[in-house]
Amino acid sequence: MAGYEKDTGMKGIQSLFKNKELYRILIENSSDAIFFTENSQIIDCNEAAVLMFGLNSKEEFNGTFPFDYSPECQPDGTPSKIKAEQLVFKSNQKSPQHICWTHVKSNGNLFDTKIVLHSFEHESRTMLHFSITDIGTDELLKVSGVGQLDSTKETSQAITEKSQADAKLKLSFSLLQATLDSTADGILVVDHSGKITSFNKQFKTTFDLSDELLESRDDKTVMESVLGKLKYPVQFVSKVHYLYNHPEIESFDTIELNDGRTIERYSRPQLLNGQPIGRVWSFRDITDRKKVEQQLYLMAHTIKSIRETITITDNDDRILFVNAAFLKTYGYQEEELIGKHISFIRTPDQDPGSIRQIMNSSSSSTWQGEIMNRKKDGSDVLTSLSASIVQNEKEEELGMVGIGVDISEQKMAERKLRESEERYRLLIENQGEGISIVDQNETFIFANPAAEYIFGVQAGELINRNLNEFIPVEQFHTILNESKLRTEIIKSTYEVEIVTPEGIHKNLLVTAAPQTNDEGQCIGTFGVFRDISDRKQAEEKLRLSEMKYRNLIETMPDGVYRSTPEGKFVEANPAMVKMLGYESKEELMAIDIKSQLYFDPADRESIVLEEELEEMGIFRLKKKDGSEVWIEDHGTYITDNNGKILFHEGILRDITERKMAEIQLHKYSNELRELNATKDKFFSIIAHDLKSPFNSISGLSEIIKSEAGELDIATIEQYAGIINSTSIQTFRLLENLLDWARLHQSQIIFRHVSVNLKGIVDEIFELMFEKAQSKKIELSNFIPELLIITADQDMLKTILRNLVSNALKFTSSKGNIGVNAVVRAHEIEISVKDTGIGIKKEDMDKLFKVGSIFSERGTENETGTGLGLMLCKEFAEKHGGRIWVESEKGKGSTFIFTISQNSQNK
Repeated sequence: MAGYEKDTGMKGIQSLFKNKELYRILIENSSDAIFFTENSQIIDCNEAAVLMFGLNSKEEFNGTFPFDYSPECQPDGTPSKIKAEQLVFKSNQKSPQHICWTHVKSNGNLFDTKIVLHSFEHESRTMLHFSITDIGTDELLKVSGVGQLDSTKETSQAITEKSQADAKLKLSFSLLQATLDSTADGILVVDHSGKITSFNKQFKTTFDLSDELLESRDDKTVMESVLGKLKYPVQFVSKVHYLYNHPEIESFDTIELNDGRTIERYSRPQLLNGQPIGRVWSFRDITDRKKVEQQLYLMAHTIKSIRETITITDNDDRILFVNAAFLKTYGYQEEELIGKHISFIRTPDQDPGSIRQIMNSSSSSTWQGEIMNRKKDGSDVLTSLSASIVQNEKEEELGMVGIGVDISEQKMAERKLRESEERYRLLIENQGEGISIVDQNETFIFANPAAEYIFGVQAGELINRNLNEFIPVEQFHTILNESKLRTEIIKSTYEVEIVTPEGIHKNLLVTAAPQTNDEGQCIGTFGVFRDISDRKQAEEKLRLSEMKYRNLIETMPDGVYRSTPEGKFVEANPAMVKMLGYESKEELMAIDIKSQLYFDPADRESIVLEEELEEMGIFRLKKKDGSEVWIEDHGTYITDNNGKILFHEGILRDITERKMAEIQLHKYSNELRELNATKDKFFSIIAHDLKSPFNSISGLSEIIKSEAGELDIATIEQYAGIINSTSIQTFRLLENLLDWARLHQSQIIFRHVSVNLKGIVDEIFELMFEKAQSKKIELSNFIPELLIITADQDMLKTILRNLVSNALKFTSSKGNIGVNAVVRAHEIEISVKDTGIGIKKEDMDKLFKVGSIFSERGTENETGTGLGLMLCKEFAEKHGGRIWVESEKGKGSTFIFTISQNSQNK
């Protein structure tokens, strides 16, 4: 595959991929192992690769990379993985790699190879091409004698020539050894069998080897002695073995000794007639050189890294060097400055030679000052420059070095500081508050005009006067205490009274801070003070006014409060605390108003909205024990300038008694209206529903009386039947009326007895049997046999009689009526279900109301008053229960009532 070792070979590879048949023939006929990889994985190889690596098939290469079949380290001590990554990287840079490599077969044996590695593009994909040759173990060239002379044929001439040759050879060896001993490098020569054939004194000195050890001429023994002196002996041995296994290559590296020295090691093959017969090693101590290199490296990077700008110019002021900080500051590239005259960066008004002229005219070789330079973008840079002449050891000038610092911002800051100081001076001078500084003895050393005005002295008269001159005797203790705080480096604010030279008393509010020296010791006090005499007088008046107000609030019988929009009290008087049932003001102020004072948290929002429209609100609140208190709230809102509510404050009056009286009055009014409605209903029934049946009875009976001789038996029976059913119906109506009247006159005594519910229903069905039979309606009693309940038997019968009677009335022929009961917790639920005509939804609410006139004729034109259902409702409520209906028009109705098993006579 040697034809692929050049870039043109890559074009050939790419074309081979297009001709798959030709590509397969060529790689399969190569004796070298051929691999193609993509993304560090083998995508194709030939059979030679399978044989070379000792595998059974190409499939075993799946998911692997040719460098995966390597030992942990290569012979030079470099980890195989790192070295492989470097080779692949270089190859990807379009740089073909020719290298020797040690591989591992599948059985673990090592073998040496030569690798040619290329990177190429195919269909926009980057691939690698490996061509690997197994180079085996080269035999060293065996060197033997060139021949022998027949002793019988030696002549004196031959002996002479041989002696001369020996002498020349000895001289040559002597010169060679002298040369080796005079070099500064340690030299060691080893033949292919591991025998030391030559070395010099520097080699012995470098590794501190004894004569006895070197006289052994055994390279292995000498190496073992050297290993103990090395910092990394394993890598050293690995590299030596690698070079001995590859006698044709050269090597250069460094080794480190335990004593801190660094040795440069160079090795190349010893050749005879172009064939290696041994190896020459050269060792050079570069410890001092390394130190100098490190110092130079550090110095170079220091110059490049420091923030100050550095320039070096020659004697003609031509720029030789600038550091990175200079380039960054001035915006140039290095090539734009090197070789340019230094005036290139100066402003036009700057004389580029002035600095050198100043230094030449003085005995100093340095100069410091400020200079204006110009950036590439045209902006100017004010620079603090330190320039020095650079001289050699003969004090000859070589050039100049300049170190600069951009002080543009510093100068601007100084200018701003001066401006700021001037502003502060004007501020202090024109400050309405007094500002002063006193020393440790309370003597004024500074005072602004406001301070002089407050103390009642002329301009400048406060300086050098002592504070105690203005302090009344009774205030001395205040000054003493404050002075002590200052010595403890404590700032404070306090009030003090002074007396001016005119005898005017003034109250001052003073904020004092300690003045300290560099050691942190107090050397005086800085004070800011204002005359608060007017405020103190106003505060006293306010205090007296608030005291009166407080006494009034505290003694008021009504509750007074102030609360926040978030629902917290900030003020409440004793009457408020008592009204809401709390033990103390603190306990009341700790509650959450929304959740603890209102029965429903939403009440507060609705009340707030109402009070925005009304001056007074009446509502109920929850006391601490959970009971209610009705209050009359005269409240208002306190807002800020933007209309935001800050507080809600007002006066609460307990109107519970009045409210209860109103509620009771409302109740009596409702009861009176209901009684009137009951009376009207009662009279209506008497006037119409009770009178009408008697008209029928009297009319039919008159006909029978007057026409008895003319009527047949069937007609008489018909009239008698009508009279009978009308009489029964009228009797039941009369029963209901009497029960209702006795109930409202409290003449019915509620009697709790144990009742067999199924038996009661059976009795009702017997009463209704004839009516049910006439309409062919089936009556069903679904009550369990042994269900015993506690109830008033007569009332229970009345409820069931009325409900079953209604069901018969509104159920068509061949219908069904069923009575059922369900036992629930603490009550019995009884239902009467029919398959009748049903009730409209809008009529259901009218059934049990006295004031609602609702009556509908039955399926056979039966009439009714609605009195029965109202009686059912009142009797159910007497049992601690309720009654309701579930119905849908055209689909029947179910009347349900409950009887409490804990009920008492109501």
